[in-house]
Amino acid sequence: MLLSSLPATIAARAVLLIGLGDADAWTPSVTGVAAAVAMREALRLGMASVFFAPLLQDSGIGPERTAGTAATIFANVLRVLKMHGQDRQEGFSLRRWTFSSGLEWKDITPDLLRDAARNILT
Repeated sequence: MLLSSLPATIAARAVLLIGLGDADAWTPSVTGVAAAVAMREALRLGMASVFFAPLLQDSGIGPERTAGTAATIFANVLRVLKMHGQDRQEGFSLRRWTFSSGLEWKDITPDLLRDAARNILT
């Protein structure tokens, strides 16, 4: 659901809500698909920044089930970016993607995220 008529107290041009489905059926690929949808919509809308917050713990998904989620998110976002580059010639507006990992990933360090991104990009 895309909310684009927001009250002045919300400092965003739009908010995109993406459901992750049944928590018992959740897998890292579900969040990867949500990240791809968020990237496609951000590019379609010409957004300059995105704040992506898959707060899995709020859905009852514990850290024991989230292994591989960061790599899946990166892979899906990169796939959309590659498709966008091939399909569109106009300027690229997106400059910042902020990822809020939530408390369930408190042990994941920036080094682990960087390594996941490197593995996907190489």
